[in-house]
Order: sequence, then C-alpha cells, then structure tokens
Amino acid sequence: MEEFILKYRKRLIAALACLVITVLLGASFSPIFFSQIIQAQEDEDITVSAVVEAWIDFQVSTTTLAITPALVQADGTINIGETPDLNISVGTNSPNGWLVQIRGANNGLYSSTSAHTIPSVTTTSTMATGTEAYGANATNTTTTVAIGSYYDYYGTDTVGEIRGTDRDLASKNTPNPLSSAANMKVKATAAITTPPGSDYEDEVTLTASAVL
Repeated sequence: MEEFILKYRKRLIAALACLVITVLLGASFSPIFFSQIIQAQEDEDITVSAVVEAWIDFQVSTTTLAITPALVQADGTINIGETPDLNISVGTNSPNGWLVQIRGANNGLYSSTSAHTIPSVTTTSTMATGTEAYGANATNTTTTVAIGSYYDYYGTDTVGEIRGTDRDLASKNTPNPLSSAANMKVKATAAITTPPGSDYEDEVTLTASAVL
C-alpha cells in the first residue's frame, strides 16, 4: 500500500512539473507588441516667439561744407560757387524703404556782419552770375535711389530750394543695409552789389525717415 502511494505521489509531482513548464513556456513565447506597452499618450504645444525691431541708419560724409571760389572776388569777378560732394548713406529694414528730406534754417546764406541774406531759390531755378541765388542739387549713387524733382540737376547750375520747409531730396522704396545712396552739392552765386562778408552761412538739415 505504501509502495502504491509513493508511486502515485511521484506521478502527481511529475504531472505538476509538466504543467508548470507548459505554463512558463507558453508565457515566454507569447508575442509582445510595442503598441501593447504604450498605454497612454499626451501632447504639449510650445509657442516660440522672437522680435525684429525696426531700424534706420543715416550717415553723411561731413558736417561742414565750404562753397568755393569766392562768390565775388576782389577784382569784381562774380562766380557760381559750389561745395564738394556730400555723400549720403542710408539703410533700413522698413519694407517700404526710406526718404531723405532737406531744409534750411535761414532761407538762404545769411551774414550777420552785413545783415544780408543771399536768398534761396524757390522750388527750382537755374543760377546766373550777377543774380543772387542759393540751392542744391544731387545725383544717386545707385540706380534704385530716386532723386527729388527739385534737385535732380546734378552737374548743372540748376538747383532746388533750401528753405524752411522739408523737401524730398532722395528716396528708395525697398529696404537695404547701410550703403551709399546719393551725392549732393550746395551752390550759390551773388550780385556785384552783394555786401562783403566772410560769414555767409546756412544751417542745412537732412532728415532720414523709414517709410512705414
């Protein structure tokens, strides 16, 4: 009887061992997919921002200009005098470009010594020796720059006014880095009766603006 029970126990243990191995093997060979591992997913949107500021840069080659030769010389010779070129450089990131305007403080060349003014021309005029006149003209240094209609007479004795009202001197309708835009000359002439003086002066203001 004991021998029978012992054999039965051995068979039962062997059967249980086979069942455990079957379960373990079955589990180890069950296919596991990546999609089964990810149980949940959540997105977060991130807003990235930046700033580009508007800018304009404006430079002139000098802030002092002298008209030569003397408008009336010691022997009575009358001259049309002019300054060297004033180079104008402008840059901006404005989509519509920039505008340079010109105006004068004295409506002409004023001498405090003689209390006399050599008057600016009005709008545009051609100078003639013997008749007092003062003004400016200009030319572009790149084809994309337009010269204002009063001043587009560079290389001649025709000039535009330099008076107390801002007038368009040069412009461009697209943005560009700082670069040469135009050259300007200031010109004047006098009459034989113009009072003498070495202090005929005007304060000329050039203003550059971004076109928004």
